[in-house]
Amino acid sequence: MMYAVIAEDANDFACLKVLIRRLANDKSIIIKGKGYMGCGEMLNKGKRDLQNYAQQGCTKFIICYDKDRESKQKRYEDVITKIIKPANLKKAHNLICILIPTEEIEAWILADIKAIAKIIPTWQPTQEFHQPETVISPKEYLTRLSRDHRSKPLYIYTLHNEKALEHVDLDIVKKKCPSFIDLAVFVEENKTNYPEK
Repeated sequence: MMYAVIAEDANDFACLKVLIRRLANDKSIIIKGKGYMGCGEMLNKGKRDLQNYAQQGCTKFIICYDKDRESKQKRYEDVITKIIKPANLKKAHNLICILIPTEEIEAWILADIKAIAKIIPTWQPTQEFHQPETVISPKEYLTRLSRDHRSKPLYIYTLHNEKALEHVDLDIVKKKCPSFIDLAVFVEENKTNYPEK
């Protein structure tokens, strides 16, 4: 079974590859896809790219679109009308997950922020985030937190997100981040959130 993943940027795509393989407990899974230069490009080119991945044999599709300040429903509908329906993927042969991280993927790292010490030993964060998805702009927040009276931040998302996600406790992320559940059940149980039940 091959996955196709499209996301707003290259870093989100790289992070999702790590998470899919960890959730499936299979490092050999083939994952095709790409990160775009923002949501506008993804909404414009996603249809064409999903069609290409389907022709290459992908049968599981994940479209990742950050919620940011919009409603989850609005993002979900945008993905359907601008990407999925125009791509005309046959539901009988394909499974589709519309993944809407609340704010940004970095909230999933905040859920188990102590895991960062495994990749940056000089930073031992002690904060607890019981509802990390309520943190506004978690990417910037994580960077600011790592600065902590230093001239430069220790955490740089383009360098550290993938590595951090190799170490976070996925059970903690599931408990603290409702938006992560759609990805987890899609990979672990083949349950899709499209079409909505």
